[in-house]
Order: sequence, then C-alpha cells, then structure tokens
Amino acid sequence: MSNKLSFLLAIISIGVLNLIEAVPSHGGVPRGSKGSLVTSDLLYKTGELLVRFAPKLDGKHRTLEECNSLLSSIGGGRVKHLHRRVPGSALIELPETITVEQALTVFNKADGILYAAPNHIGMVAATFPNDTRFNELWGMHNTSQTGGTEDAYIDAPQARGKERTTKS
Repeated sequence: MSNKLSFLLAIISIGVLNLIEAVPSHGGVPRGSKGSLVTSDLLYKTGELLVRFAPKLDGKHRTLEECNSLLSSIGGGRVKHLHRRVPGSALIELPETITVEQALTVFNKADGILYAAPNHIGMVAATFPNDTRFNELWGMHNTSQTGGTEDAYIDAPQARGKERTTKS
C-alpha cells in the first residue's frame, strides 16, 4: 500500500472515530422494578425485546404461529416483526404487565430461544463533531474548503442527524 493511501485511510479513520460519540449516561434510561439498569447505560424501548428463536429439531425456522405459541407458553408477548436478515430473529411486543428486565430473565432461560436483548435506541448528540480540524476532512464534509468540488463527500454529518432504533 502506498504511503499516500495509508495516510488517507488513517485520516478517514480518525474522522470516523471523531464522529462516534457516547450515549449520555443514565439520561432517561428505563429502569427495572428494583431500580437497576437492565443491561447497561444504553437507552432502550420499553415494552419491546429483540429475540432470536432457536430452529426446530429438523433445522427449519419457526413460523410466526409457532413463535407466538412459544411466547405464550413462557409468559406472554407477541411477535411484532420477523426479521429476514437474521433467520429466527424477531421484534417482540411485551404485555404491559411484564417489564423488559423480567422478560429478559425469563426469555434467556427458555428452551426454544437462543437469546433475548432490549431494543436499544441509538441517539446522536450532534451531527458535527467538536474536532477543530474536522473542516480539513474533505471526504466527510466537503464545502470546497481546499478548492475541490463542493458536496463531493460521504454526507457524514447528514447520516448522523436522526435517532435510530436497532434493527437487524
């Protein structure tokens, strides 16, 4: 790899790392019944879980009806959405009587479920990093600051501008 290419990749990597910011600690974090954090300091959507169902003994994936039947047998919930990218994974809507913390304990011990996790929400604190040299990273946000073509970049600030919910 040439020195120029290595340098360019290093600059882009630094720019990307500067775009990543931590989620605010404990701000609005839903808590379980005893006040403990569910899994971490990350925000999550209450009343929902991401679940991956184990395949049946014949290796085939469970149908929607089979998934809902399994959920009924362990205390409730219904499949809100089956994901196609990760076979067996689904977004589960919990009954109002069950907290995410309670459901995690039950679902992660249940036969027929590989794992369950909260439906974490990713939030962006700012679209532009506080890096004083960000304007030099023309590949991230090009305003023709170095004489190049304006708007010839990867739209990094625009990509960070919306709240995102974890999806598979």
